[in-house]
Amino acid sequence: MSSGTRTLPCIHRVRSRPPGLYIAMIGAFVSLLYLFYIFAVPQLRRLHLRTDLSWYDLGLYGFGPSQDYVSFDYESPVVQISEGGAGSDPQFTFLAPRGDSVVQPGPMILDSRGELVWMKHNWEITQDFKVQRYQDTDYLTYWEGDEVEARGYGAWYMLDSTYTQRYVITPIGSYGGDLHEFNITPQGTALVTIYDPVLADLTSIGGPELGWIYDGVFQEIDIATGELIFEWRASKHYPINSTYETLGKAGATRSSAFDYFHINSVDKDDHGNYNILARHTHTVSCIDKDSGVVLWTLGGKLNDF
Repeated sequence: MSSGTRTLPCIHRVRSRPPGLYIAMIGAFVSLLYLFYIFAVPQLRRLHLRTDLSWYDLGLYGFGPSQDYVSFDYESPVVQISEGGAGSDPQFTFLAPRGDSVVQPGPMILDSRGELVWMKHNWEITQDFKVQRYQDTDYLTYWEGDEVEARGYGAWYMLDSTYTQRYVITPIGSYGGDLHEFNITPQGTALVTIYDPVLADLTSIGGPELGWIYDGVFQEIDIATGELIFEWRASKHYPINSTYETLGKAGATRSSAFDYFHINSVDKDDHGNYNILARHTHTVSCIDKDSGVVLWTLGGKLNDF
């Protein structure tokens, strides 16, 4: 190396991140861990993880696996019954499958192995398939009809032990029977629900003065005679603004009536009064059997407790 050559030391330039950025990154990480612990961990604890999952459990047979038969032309769903819980019926399971993946909808009964015992192919939607007792005899009952936005327009059917149709129950008046309730009482009557579109003033919730609502109606009908014993309407006892449902674009026309009450179920107590449940007012109410007056309301904006 010549005497005129100099070796220059390397110059290193250290870049440092602002301390505030590190603090923000740590804070974001801690926040994500906290949210995971609060929301995800409780859900994960509810899962019962298994290592013996079958092809059926993994969904490899498709969304709605079905099987056909040589003896008749119907198809029934392929089900897998993993285990029977304590208190469950060891004999039969009642189903009313529906949806795009269901080949032939309708009520059906399966045995404890998931094999088909009986089914009826209905062209319309079937719901609420169960056993009820009427005049000391067990009947298979179900609702059949059309459904629009969780409301039904149809009728209720009663079949005897030979699967023969004995009764068809429809509401009294020009109504369609709703899918939510068909309850046979010990007195031989049926409690049914109805959604009736009627004119109503919706200004209290920001709607038109000449608007439309689905009135929550229930009837008690004598099964043997078809006589109307009792009828009750929500609009006569619950104001429109008692709802928790958002009006949105509903209520301007009959076809877009606002479902402010949404009656779900009805039953009778030991005094003969009616207990009803309404989803959109968040209420359970007791209705006087004679006058229809609301005796008390639990929950909602008109809570008595």
